[in-house]
Amino acid sequence: MTAPLFFTLHPHRRRGRLLLPFIAIILAGQLACSSDQLTDPTTSIKAQPVVATSGPHPRARPAPSSMAVASSRPAKALISLKAGPSFGISQASGVGPSVLILADTDAVATSALAASLADSGVQVTLRPAPEYTWDGTNPSLNGFDVVIHLNGATYDLPLSTEAQQALTNFVQNGGGFVGAQWNGFEWQPDLSELVLLGVGLNPGGPEHNCGGCTVTYERLPAAEGHPVLAGLPASFSVPADGHDAGPAQDFATVLMQVESGGPGVLVRELGSGRVVNFSFAPNYPYGDAGLNENLLTLQDPNVQHLYLNAVRWTSGSAAAVAVPQTITFDPLGDRVYGDPAFAVSASSSSGLPVNFTATGECAVVGSSVSITAAGSCTVTAHQAGNDAYAPADDVSRTFAITKAAASITVGTEFTYDGTVKSAKITTNPGTLSGVTVTYTLDGSPVAEPVNAGAYQVVATLDNPNYTAEPAFGTLTIRQATPAIQWLPAPLHVGDPLGFEQLNAVARGVDGAILLGRYIYSPPAGTRLKAGSQTLSVLFTPASLNYTVAQKSVVVAVVNGKRDKSGKLIVAR
Repeated sequence: MTAPLFFTLHPHRRRGRLLLPFIAIILAGQLACSSDQLTDPTTSIKAQPVVATSGPHPRARPAPSSMAVASSRPAKALISLKAGPSFGISQASGVGPSVLILADTDAVATSALAASLADSGVQVTLRPAPEYTWDGTNPSLNGFDVVIHLNGATYDLPLSTEAQQALTNFVQNGGGFVGAQWNGFEWQPDLSELVLLGVGLNPGGPEHNCGGCTVTYERLPAAEGHPVLAGLPASFSVPADGHDAGPAQDFATVLMQVESGGPGVLVRELGSGRVVNFSFAPNYPYGDAGLNENLLTLQDPNVQHLYLNAVRWTSGSAAAVAVPQTITFDPLGDRVYGDPAFAVSASSSSGLPVNFTATGECAVVGSSVSITAAGSCTVTAHQAGNDAYAPADDVSRTFAITKAAASITVGTEFTYDGTVKSAKITTNPGTLSGVTVTYTLDGSPVAEPVNAGAYQVVATLDNPNYTAEPAFGTLTIRQATPAIQWLPAPLHVGDPLGFEQLNAVARGVDGAILLGRYIYSPPAGTRLKAGSQTLSVLFTPASLNYTVAQKSVVVAVVNGKRDKSGKLIVAR
């Protein structure tokens, strides 16, 4: 009998699928017994694609399947989980959904996923590897809310028909199923309702088939607000142990896609239950070069967050327990009135966006805070939570808003006109309210400066938003100049100067006659020679509001006779 030739099927390897008819014939021939002649195979060959070792991942493995060897290994103890009563199961109690993890390998990565769920309050039951030995009864699904199926390391060994049917019935009756690749690769027809994406056949994509690679997930607009993506950034990268974003099934809804456009996170509702699938294949052990790789996918925080959200959503809101979250919001420094708007930032431990409100002398739009007055401002960060996270306690930050610096300039000169004068006050910034001005004259307070003089001025500022040092200055009211009216009568030669010639009148700003002293030159009684003679007057007012004034006029000194009334008749 010809020695058996082992073929290991690798969903990461795609181009070789084109060789399916030929490999199937070869495989049948190698499994024949007794002679080198072609005979009917003694066992059936599963009807699924066969992948050559030269194609995309998974890579072919030499010798008997290492998974078969792995099935004989004892399960590793899971940190923080206690051993269960049967099947070598490890369990962790909690108050959240009850989850059964069907492990494909007892690796640190598997333990990391189980521990992260348990730390979030999920009741975790971890069934040791290999997952394909679970038949639906060891353990049964009674009492579980969700099943997580890990299939990266055991991609060439499908679940039994009984196990497939048990999972499908479980979901249709209200349970949750969280799967990943390589379920789309293995021939599991009774699990088809739970497999939301297939295996890519196009070498050019958009499936993004790789092993030991980094894959970037992008949230689709239609997925905004979906609980499976709660608390996750719109875009993040995942260390994919294995990966194939194969085509999505028509009944699946794609929440995230990979950079090539293939589906990355998919969901559906089936009967009374819910299903989530991921395009990464956690625990797949080979890289693109066919060498063993470290298992990183299930140790990534974003991947663990995806699984937690998937468990909460598929278990239904009644079974979900919101995870506590906290807000980190650093103190805010004091500000000065007039400072430009500034941005504030805070983060939540869940990764959910934080919004802000403000009270006091400020306003907030989005994350931009603007100052409205001097005083104080309190900005409060809020995170309301979602299906996965409880509302966070608000965090408030208060800061002082001091008054802005201003300056005052004082100084004005006027000329006396009998009205009240006020000092000219200039502020910088201009037109500030709250300026108070006081006046003194020679040390005595003056309410309303009217009279001529030099007044000492003190200006102070009492403004709600600005502060300034007192300003000192002078308000000067200059003396007005009297207006002198003077029209002397003609004088006869030999007659002395008298009232008819020395009759000047000084008037003030309001036209009133001013009191004061008039000094004429030449003085009264002077006899002038014939001709045009100049007369001058110097007026010294009695009021300090006026200056000394002086005026000159010309008087005519003539020869002539007088009429009977004594009026001089000037000769022509």
